[in-house]
Amino acid sequence: GLKRLALPGNVLEPTDLLAIGRLLASGRQLDEGLAKARETLPSLAFLRDGLHRDRALEKAIFAIVDEAGSVLDSASRELSRIRGSLRRAHSRIVKALEKYLRTLPDRIVLSDASVTIREGRYVIPIRREGRGEVGGVVMDESSTGTTLFVEPPLAQQLMNDLKSLERDEAREVHRILREQTERLRPI
Repeated sequence: GLKRLALPGNVLEPTDLLAIGRLLASGRQLDEGLAKARETLPSLAFLRDGLHRDRALEKAIFAIVDEAGSVLDSASRELSRIRGSLRRAHSRIVKALEKYLRTLPDRIVLSDASVTIREGRYVIPIRREGRGEVGGVVMDESSTGTTLFVEPPLAQQLMNDLKSLERDEAREVHRILREQTERLRPI
């Protein structure tokens, strides 16, 4: 991660930021420990001179990434808004497909049918013979070929809206990471 800071235009990944944040936190903790032990271990005082101390930078990093190396919703107001919209969009799709599934005749629907995800798209499982009635796009099929996982037409626009929000999220995450990378870049 640190080598990439030297290359102009490179943007660190969240896991790189996490590693740098942990390094800063470790350095701060070592500095604090050495400061407390300066009377009992004066010969180690020189170690403090080589430590980089930047509590503000450490805090800025942990305001962006969590301990798992994921960008936090709270990293920006815009990201929080987008992710809230994404959660609502996911919920809307699932509810719409569950409702649609209940309207289909029993001869098409499997007894334990529920909304699922295939290839990143929300789909419903139906019997192969119901394909013409449901329409939409077949995203997958069971190993026996008797069950199709279909994205019905009503889900397609909702999924397109969701994919648009996902692109917005990716752009905002990249902007946040680029901004933080620039703060870390040597002058």
